[in-house]
Amino acid sequence: MLSADRQSNWVHLIVNGLLNKGLVQYQDKDKALRAANRAMSSFIQEHNKIEQKVRQKITSLKRNVSENSTEWEVLYFRYYEEELSRSHLGRA
Repeated sequence: MLSADRQSNWVHLIVNGLLNKGLVQYQDKDKALRAANRAMSSFIQEHNKIEQKVRQKITSLKRNVSENSTEWEVLYFRYYEEELSRSHLGRA
């Protein structure tokens, strides 16, 4: 989970970085920050949904898989990639 302060910090770093490198020009920087914040919030929500689905898949397996085990990691990344490809985050 990303705190509101940390999210705001990331958004400012991204927006300022794009501006400083001359990759974009903003007529209204506050509007750009609000748009970037909405996009970041949407991304985080979608990521959390995917993660929740993945955890559910792993815990619903008949065999008991310990969370910090190698098997958990392999299954987590495999299921995460599957769910990511199904979501709008996985489509470019």
